[in-house]
Amino acid sequence: MSDGDEIPILILGIHRSGTSALAGWLRLLDVELGRTLMAANESNPAGHFENHDVLAVHENVPPGVSPAEARREGMGACSWSTPRSPRIT
Repeated sequence: MSDGDEIPILILGIHRSGTSALAGWLRLLDVELGRTLMAANESNPAGHFENHDVLAVHENVPPGVSPAEARREGMGACSWSTPRSPRIT
């Protein structure tokens, strides 16, 4: 890799699994986590370090869609036209 190349980092985990802590450490190492991060609140006073854009994709995935179905349908960072019929935009 050459200087200036960017590698995307996506931190995934279930609720209360330490993803905010890991993201916080990466931020201390000057890793760019995005411009739209979720602010601190009572449940996590240090901050969540969760990117609102990534969260929006997660919140728009229809319930019951399996990873295999998502791959078959070509689902990625996309919007959904109906709960079971994704359309990549």
